Amino acid sequence: MKRYGNVPGRGLNTKAAIAYRLEYLTKNDKHIPLIANSSIDSETIKYNIESLIGSVEIPVGLAGPLLFNDGNKEEDFFAVMGTLEGALLASVNRGSKAINESNGFNAKVLHQKMIRSPMFIFNNLNEAFIFKGWVERHFVDIQIIAHQYSNHAKLQSIDTTVIGRTVHVTFIYTTGDAAGQNMTTSCTWQSVLWIER
Repeated sequence: MKRYGNVPGRGLNTKAAIAYRLEYLTKNDKHIPLIANSSIDSETIKYNIESLIGSVEIPVGLAGPLLFNDGNKEEDFFAVMGTLEGALLASVNRGSKAINESNGFNAKVLHQKMIRSPMFIFNNLNEAFIFKGWVERHFVDIQIIAHQYSNHAKLQSIDTTVIGRTVHVTFIYTTGDAAGQNMTTSCTWQSVLWIER
């Protein structure tokens, strides 16, 4: 059976670990001088990527202007978009023009949330309703568990929906400046394990 190794210096983003990985690739006849020639300071992104070896250049285009108009204030916004999808920026620019010719746009933030909805299956409807009540009574306990697995995800509430013998438990989080896909998945998974126990 063939043995498969690990990435050298896995998990470390020190200059030495990066150099070690690049040397490893070169020894294995993988040459990536343009990727290795990165202007990004590895220290600034050490919590954003694992096993760093460099960076790549992405074509960036300009979309806009897009007129924001709330009646009291008008302001033009531009979007810098990195893409290789042909005609994407042309399409965005046509949309911007249509919005601008319609007196611009305005917007209000109604809420910011990230949700995860695990489903629990029971033997019958009665068990499902007993579980629904249990979850609602133990919200604070579940919240404490969830908060142990992220510094940014905050469990705001839990909605439970019974459908037959299933209960959909919707965890509703705020995640600060992050989209929070991974953190809310981790917090919810750990909460589900606690609920099962």
